[in-house]
Parts: sequence; structure tokens; C-alpha cells
Amino acid sequence: MYAIVETPLQLLCAIEAKHYYNDQNFSIVVRYTARGKNDEQIRKILLDLNVTAIEVNFPSSGNYFRKYLNLIVVALRLRSNVKILFLGSAFSKFQRTLASLVGFEHLWYLDDGFATLSYDSKNHRSKLKANLFTMFDDWKFAKGVTVVPNQFSWLRSQVKSINSSKSYFIGQPLVEREFLTLSDYLHLIQVSLKHCQGDLVYVPHRVECDEVLEKLCRIEGLRIERVEGSVEWYFIVNGLYPKNVYGINSTALFTLSKMFPETKVFYFSCDFKNYPNMDHLKKIESCLEGSKKLNELRISET
Repeated sequence: MYAIVETPLQLLCAIEAKHYYNDQNFSIVVRYTARGKNDEQIRKILLDLNVTAIEVNFPSSGNYFRKYLNLIVVALRLRSNVKILFLGSAFSKFQRTLASLVGFEHLWYLDDGFATLSYDSKNHRSKLKANLFTMFDDWKFAKGVTVVPNQFSWLRSQVKSINSSKSYFIGQPLVEREFLTLSDYLHLIQVSLKHCQGDLVYVPHRVECDEVLEKLCRIEGLRIERVEGSVEWYFIVNGLYPKNVYGINSTALFTLSKMFPETKVFYFSCDFKNYPNMDHLKKIESCLEGSKKLNELRISET
């Protein structure tokens, strides 16, 4: 078995698949994108778990020839050795290209955050039809898609602590992408701070900009804590069990609700500006509303 991943969450899902299928020969191919803290967080997880990965430097921008030379070298290394292949994303051109060069007998997709909700094996543009190893096992995917639930059983077994009085807000680059105004974003954090009735720890997304974080630093009672690895891995490796988790529509709200069942997880529904795919946004909102482990926090309630 092989997995191709390029984000911290995809890596955690690949590691979970390795333990789920109990395959000691499970190999992971990691793409480094040079975006924000992405590569740094991936390296942290690999180091903590002592996992040796096949590494590919393929940044989002840069020398075209050098990037694709790296891709071909990896494809030649894997070719004819792959029977079962896991892709971290159904929407990554890099992963789809490498998969087509390598060849495989069976193809599966891991979770790529809420993007997984838009996967449709019949209508998907990639033409690489596959089944899903996913945490969204209650979601109604298209007919013909085989779904194996990812309950994060192995990762949950690594959780050591069950006592915590800390509350966390999971950051997202919504201001940078102009989906929310800075004032609206700051207000939601203020509401969360009031709701938790104590200090609140803000965990920035790996691509959030310093300008926004400087504004957050001025909020009394809010502490910013950059994490190594992913936020899920940060809690596990540091023996933390959050009391409350707040956010807007981050995938981490969903993953943390599964990994830390005693944690109370709250989300906000927002009117986003300039959102590029309203149909996908509706799917995210439907998934959040349908989860029995998530609680909508209304501003009027505080």
C-alpha cells in the first residue's frame, strides 16, 4: 500500500489507514508545497512518529522543469510496485498526475478536509474513480461509492490526558481570503471568549498572515499559540484534552470532535463574502448542522 499526501491532515489520515489495515509495508509519499507552515507541520509529525517518507519537492510555484523532473523520478521509483494507492485529495492535480504515472490496481481517497464532501465517483473530473476512507461516514455520497469509516481509532489511542480547563479557537485565513471582514472575525472571537468564561487560546491556521494575528494580540484574555504539526497532533503529542473548541467552518472542528469525544465543540454560521463555491459551502454547513457532536453557537445566546 502507498499513500500520496501534501497536508498535515492528509498525513494523519494516511497514518490512520496504515494502522487500520495493519500493513507494515505501507509507504507514504509526501509532497512539499512551500506554502505557509505546511511543510514544517508535516515534518514535525513525521519526526514525532519516526516515519520515513518518500519526499517530493513540488512547490506551488517555481521552476517548471525541476518540479516535474522530481515528479518523474518518484513515479519511476514507485512504478509497478503499487497495488493499492491512497490519495490525500481527489482535487490535487499533482496527486492525480503522479497516480496516473505510477499505475495501481485499486484506488482510495483519504480526507482532504471538507473538500471530501464534494467527491462524486461518477461525475468527478479526474476520471480516477475511487472509494473513500473517510471520517464523513454519515455523509450521503453518490451511489456506487464504497465508504470505510475513519474513526481515528489509532490516533485516539494516543490521547493520554482527559483533564483540561483550556478553551481553544481554531483559526482560519478567512480575512486574508476576504470571506469575512476583520471586524466580523474579531467579533466572533470576542463572542467565544465571553462564552468560555475564561482565557481563550487562539490557534492560527498555517497560512494566516501576521497582520491579522497582530490585531488578535490586542484582545484581552486571548493568547495566540502557534502549533507544530497539525492542531490535532499538537493536542495529542502535548497531552492536552481541550475543554471547549470554537471555530467557524474548519475541518478541525470535525476531527477534534471525533478524537476528543468529551470536548465541547462549537461553530458559527456566517454570511461569507466572495465565497468561490456556494454549493460547497452549503455542503459544509449541512455537514456541521447534521453532526451530533457539534453545537452551533449563536451570537444572540451570548
